[in-house]
Amino acid sequence: MKIACVLGHKWNGCTCARCGAVRNAGHSFAPVPGSCTMKCARCGAEGPAQHRWSKNGRGCKCTVCGATRAIDDLNAHDFPYVFDPNDPGGTKVQGCKCQVCGYVKKSEFGGHVYKYSYERGSSRHKGVCVTCGKEITSEHFFENGVCRYCGYKPGVDLNKLVADFAVYVNLTLDESELDAMEQKLLAEGDAAEAAIFSFLTRCSFGGVGNIRWWSQAKRLTRMLPKFHSGKVKEHLKQLADNASRTNIWEYHTEIAGPAKEELAKL
Repeated sequence: MKIACVLGHKWNGCTCARCGAVRNAGHSFAPVPGSCTMKCARCGAEGPAQHRWSKNGRGCKCTVCGATRAIDDLNAHDFPYVFDPNDPGGTKVQGCKCQVCGYVKKSEFGGHVYKYSYERGSSRHKGVCVTCGKEITSEHFFENGVCRYCGYKPGVDLNKLVADFAVYVNLTLDESELDAMEQKLLAEGDAAEAAIFSFLTRCSFGGVGNIRWWSQAKRLTRMLPKFHSGKVKEHLKQLADNASRTNIWEYHTEIAGPAKEELAKL
């Protein structure tokens, strides 16, 4: 610092006209030819880049240096058209991934092309986008009794299957057959949940006959949350509340009690 600046600098933008000191203010930035870099004409400090974005300033890629930016405006991107094998019309749809910067649409169905597969033991099927790998689960869409997307074909007598499950007994403790029946029930989704709830409700007033319904009633009750439906809390609460109107011991221990426990987990 020169003596003349002891009492203060004489600033000319970012530099002192007397001693040459530099401050981080008052720069005079100008673009470097052929790039997006900005430099101060006085001190040489580098300033924020000034990109020239495609699509008249709205795009995702700089037309000068090739830099890309994350931007949620879908009009800023270039989404290629892809063939969707699930479209019965066989037409192409606008894809989910920008071919310029790699941006992926955030919505579940905005251009994603899913390949569906049925998972045993699930009441829904899984979809994986063939372009970006996004995963979803969704309900079956049945046409003529077969899911159009994953090929799952229902067709079981739910009431009989629930009753058979409830009274199943195997003295060897092998539960493989029970596991198989549970997978069939879960695969039927809401209809199976309704059948199980109806059966367990009838148990509270002896409406299922003289069969040993309590043999697997606890497992049926604990199966309800596995359907992941919007009615599971309502069903479990009703099963728990039904205990107040019956003195059937097995109902209290095998249905109402487990229902309260499952409800507390949700």
